[in-house]
Amino acid sequence: MLLSTTVKKLGMVFERDSSALPPASIAYLLEYGWKQAINDPHASIKQADFESDDEFRAAVGAVVAKRLEQIDSGNVPGTRAPADPNLTRAKKLATDVKNLTEAEVAAAVALIHEMRASAETQPAE
Repeated sequence: MLLSTTVKKLGMVFERDSSALPPASIAYLLEYGWKQAINDPHASIKQADFESDDEFRAAVGAVVAKRLEQIDSGNVPGTRAPADPNLTRAKKLATDVKNLTEAEVAAAVALIHEMRASAETQPAE
C-alpha cells in the first residue's frame, strides 16, 4: 500500500510503500493512527461546556462510539466520494436561512428586488 501525505507548509508530498517498511514502523503507524482516529473527533469537546462530568463523558462517549462504528463498518473519513460543492453550499444556505429572523428575511427579499430592478435598468454591454 502506498502511504502518501502532503506537508502543506513545505508544499511537498511524502510517500512510502508500506510493504518496504520494517514491522516496528508498521506497528508504530497503526498505533499512532489508532490513537489519532479515536481522539481527534472529540478534541473540540471541552468539559467547561457541560453542567456535569456525566454530561461531558456522555458527549465524548457518543463521539467515540460513532468513530468506532465508522471504523468497524469501513465508512471512515477520506473513503467516501467527495461532496458535491453545490449541495454543500445549498445545505449551508438552508441552515443560514433557518437561523434568520423574519425581519432579516424581509430585508434580504427587498434587497433582491432592488438588485433585480437595478439590473433591469442597466444598459446591456
